[in-house]
Amino acid sequence: MLYFRDASFKKSLLATFSLSFASSVLAHGWVEVPKARQVFCADDGGYWTDSIPNAACQKAYNQSGDYPFTQKNEFSALVPDYHNQSAVEAVVKDTTLCAAGDPRKAGMDIPDKNWQKTSLKPGKHTLKIKVTAAHPNHFFQIYLSKAGYNSATQPLTWDDLELIAEHGEKPVVNGFYAMDYTIPDGREGSAVLYMRWQRLDPAGEGFYNCSDLLITKTGGEPDPDPDPEPAPDLVELGRYITSETNEAKPGDKASFKLQNHQGVDVVNESIGITTKNAEFTAWTAELARKVNDLHGKSVQIGFWHAEMNHYMYDEVNIFNNAVFAQDASYTFSTAIISGDKPIPPTNYDYIYPKGIGDYVDGTKVLASDGDVYQCKPWPFTPWCNQSQFYYAPATGLAWAEAWNKL
Repeated sequence: MLYFRDASFKKSLLATFSLSFASSVLAHGWVEVPKARQVFCADDGGYWTDSIPNAACQKAYNQSGDYPFTQKNEFSALVPDYHNQSAVEAVVKDTTLCAAGDPRKAGMDIPDKNWQKTSLKPGKHTLKIKVTAAHPNHFFQIYLSKAGYNSATQPLTWDDLELIAEHGEKPVVNGFYAMDYTIPDGREGSAVLYMRWQRLDPAGEGFYNCSDLLITKTGGEPDPDPDPEPAPDLVELGRYITSETNEAKPGDKASFKLQNHQGVDVVNESIGITTKNAEFTAWTAELARKVNDLHGKSVQIGFWHAEMNHYMYDEVNIFNNAVFAQDASYTFSTAIISGDKPIPPTNYDYIYPKGIGDYVDGTKVLASDGDVYQCKPWPFTPWCNQSQFYYAPATGLAWAEAWNKL
């Protein structure tokens, strides 16, 4: 069950649900050529397995966790008066440019010599933005850091930039916005290319990306455009979480399991609960990001956004999120495992209530509390298949009449 220990927790949760959806940042794209800073880190991976290969990305993770990487297409800010540069700079403040002014992505603004760079030479180049959702766009601005700026020691400010190209509305071609810019003759050394693209949007949503460059006389060829991956063909299994989902506390683990019809794990992921993610909205979102990021072709947690043509996790209405998998016979569980208890065994027959009606003496089920229960022998066995209100293991009013906790 989800218990509210005090009124403040309940109020904060309800406040989260009541946020205007217009104010939530939706996924729309990133600079693919030259590759944006957060995209390099996301593509390298390792943030779920403590094996990030790049030192700068590791520092960003230490500051901001996985959020900047799993949300690589959400580097945006709302500036209703977006034609007013002062209004833009009041939201996307100096030293926060690479995070689009979002404190949750602040790790991307850390100065470091190890940010991965694209090698280019002075002259004309084409910038490409990978589009995950096509919306009416208003204009694009491309900036280059001034000579003397050092991304290894300085966070980026607006005064560090000079505008080198502007473009109006662009069509989506093969999944990209494309536009030209020119690196001035005589430039050499490290630099940051800063892209701002503005939606035609009353709320003023615009997108901001940093791409790190190494400018040389010979330059290099950018990577070819990746082939777009088709959306996975999945079916909805049920709600990811409900009001029955357990509350978490620091030291616990949050677990998500997806099993096939034979009870074999297809996905088995967990995250540790700390003071940073113990709130209900925080751990549920982080666990979903991990599952989606590592297993997105076989399972998705979220909802299908028809306009954007992809799955996305709803951080505002969290009970709107469902689990989608490749086979309707699959079962799943989302559970909190108490920190003072061992991880439950995996040799169970069903995730309760899957299989109800077929339980016999000795049947083992994984219950909503993350523990395994075994159906009692005759004459108690029939109760295992009866009303969940009374006999659901761990939560039913009379569950102990039917089940033994292992």
